[in-house]
Amino acid sequence: MVPWVLSTLGRLAGERERAGKSPVRVVCATTHGATFVCLREDGSLALPILSYTQPFDSNMEKEFAALCGSVTELQQRTASPPFERLLNMAKGIFFAQKTFPNEWRQVRHVIPFSSYFTYVLSGKICSDGTSVGCHTYLWDFVNNKWSHVARALNVEHLLPPIRNSWEVVGTVQPSVAQKTHLREGTLVASGLHDSNASLVPYIALMRGKDFAINSSGTWCVVMHPSDRVELKKEDLGRIIFYNMSVFRKPVRTVNFPGGMEFAAFTAGFKKFSEPPDEVTGKDDSLGPEYRQIIRDARVFLLPGIFGPGTHFLGCRPGFAVVDDKGKVALTAWEDVVSGKTKPPVPFARRSWFAALLRLSLAAQTHRALLCADTSAEAPVFIEGPGLKNDHAYGALLAALRPHATVGTSTGITHATAFGAAMMARWVVLGHAGASADECAAELLSGEVGHLVGVRHYAPYEDPVGLARYAERWAQCAAQMTVLRGKL
Repeated sequence: MVPWVLSTLGRLAGERERAGKSPVRVVCATTHGATFVCLREDGSLALPILSYTQPFDSNMEKEFAALCGSVTELQQRTASPPFERLLNMAKGIFFAQKTFPNEWRQVRHVIPFSSYFTYVLSGKICSDGTSVGCHTYLWDFVNNKWSHVARALNVEHLLPPIRNSWEVVGTVQPSVAQKTHLREGTLVASGLHDSNASLVPYIALMRGKDFAINSSGTWCVVMHPSDRVELKKEDLGRIIFYNMSVFRKPVRTVNFPGGMEFAAFTAGFKKFSEPPDEVTGKDDSLGPEYRQIIRDARVFLLPGIFGPGTHFLGCRPGFAVVDDKGKVALTAWEDVVSGKTKPPVPFARRSWFAALLRLSLAAQTHRALLCADTSAEAPVFIEGPGLKNDHAYGALLAALRPHATVGTSTGITHATAFGAAMMARWVVLGHAGASADECAAELLSGEVGHLVGVRHYAPYEDPVGLARYAERWAQCAAQMTVLRGKL
């Protein structure tokens, strides 16, 4: 990936130079979270960069809990949820310590993925706060310091100091400048986590007003800026947690793997569709299929293909069908895809399945917004490549929130890149040494409103019927979660 980053920077810098434009003055990296990099004393990789999809077996889970605390204790103390696999960075560190003991003895620095690219460019080592505060188990939100988990893993001394996302950590190294057409004096900012980057322009746009965003992609990340960290009893054990914004403020967050499940459901649909067909990633229509599915409220597509991340942990994916007596029967997704059984009629047809899938995604998002403590009146913005331009999904979500607006930006192609660019621009404007409070004030009085427009979705025609459908969908999902062990 490093060669690709350098070659892309070189291409962009070269294009600007040939076009007679001003040179690149600042680079600010943004990457996905849940990934870390271990460096030796000389800055080389001490061990491979682990994928967060790497399994974390039950024995290792028990060892980790014995050392660091139970799932409930960890969520209470670090505001991080019980993700499976290595989605909690501390679990990844524990996995590395156990799996690569010889290599681990050579580790001198553990840094977030975003900070690794900052290091590649500048040769300077730091920790990006937004990545540290992204369900890692490593940050104590109450006391604003490294958590007891960092001490239990004996890595606190390996974690570099946290820097603000707009702080300058250095300039590009001479070797990087030679490969990229960047000037040797080009500044490098600390960087930030991708979902937190997508939040930045909306903080500016809303100027202190209440709002939430659904940053959609591989994951749907519902983010609601908050004043304090508060996890209720019913939140514990669920994928409800707090991110750390660029201003070191808590952001109540709920995740579900919407993009991954959309891809898996649409791939599976091609195996049983009649006639052979496929569901595309964009739908501008709200045909009669929606009206009938919502009116009947008999068939629901349940999530759970990727268990971690769903609101109903352990929900079995498939078609839930409610009979005249209100009894729910599940046609398991794996049985339909394998050809063992047929889907309910007429959901082997594209238009019907597409409607059912989007109704499921809208219902999940609505539940996520509720879990994120988003008020009924708070505007919601859909961001990211996954669902931003899906008109049917936007209209359904708007109908589920009748007292608020649901919209998307018209002046931002990629909010993540836009947010990172805003951090870089603050460096250019001379704010690199400013405090979080000073930069927050600058952002709220800035000019983003002149650059960004908002397109609101017109709500679906039957908000009452849709609300009833979404509530029944949630009931079915909850019931299938309880019964999964018996099915």
